[in-house]
This record gives sequence, structure tokens and C-alpha cells, in this order.
Amino acid sequence: MDKIAWVRLSSTYLPLATPISDAKVLTGRQKPMTEIAMLFAEVQTADGHQGLGLSYSKRAGGPGQFAHAQEIAPALLGEDPSDIARLWNKLCWAGASVGRSGLSTQAIGAFDVALYDLKARRAGLPLAKLLGSYRE
Repeated sequence: MDKIAWVRLSSTYLPLATPISDAKVLTGRQKPMTEIAMLFAEVQTADGHQGLGLSYSKRAGGPGQFAHAQEIAPALLGEDPSDIARLWNKLCWAGASVGRSGLSTQAIGAFDVALYDLKARRAGLPLAKLLGSYRE
């Protein structure tokens, strides 16, 4: 059985060509959004299969999301990458003191997408097709 051999994380900021405003900006509570924090998770198995996942954070939380992902990533090592739902729960419990919403769930999302991407690549399918998309 193939096992997860390594996980690599990276974080970057995506600048927006045009700042985005919403109701909070109009009320003076926030400034227009000029960038989005992006979290990337790369997962590779012992057999060389890879998956890439991403998550994002608007306005605040990007550095916290990255730090949380770094803390929980080791929980994936040695695991079967096909057990996606079980691994989501394992990651959730690995960071239980942070909570089950917001920043922690967004961090887990990058791993979740990476594992589904890996599964699709192993099946020789686009991720959308693996998840059931179709067109007539």
C-alpha cells in the first residue's frame, strides 16, 4: 500500500489588480482588499504520486493558516493517501485546540484538495471528473 512520504507547504500573497470593496469598506470598518493570502500543500507518496492543494485567506489569517498547517502536516506522514475522509478527521483532531472552523478548517482544506488531486492523478482523471462532473 502506498503511503504519504512528504508534505511541503508554502504561503504567498496574490496581489489583486483592482482593490475589492464591500459593505464593510463603505461603512469605514475595513480598507479595500488588495491581496489574498494563498496556502499551498504538496503531498507525495513513497511511490512518487503527487497532489497539489490550495486554500486562501482574505484580509487576515494567512500567516496563522500557514503556521497551523505546519503544525498538523506531520500527522499525514506514513498514512494511506486514499483515506481522505479519515485524514480530514485526523488533521482536525491534531489541531482540535484551535477549533473546527475558520483558520483551522481553511488550513485543512489545502491538504484535502491535495489528497483529492493525488487520487485523481493516480486514476488518470481530471479532478472535476473524479468528483463527478459531466457535460452534455
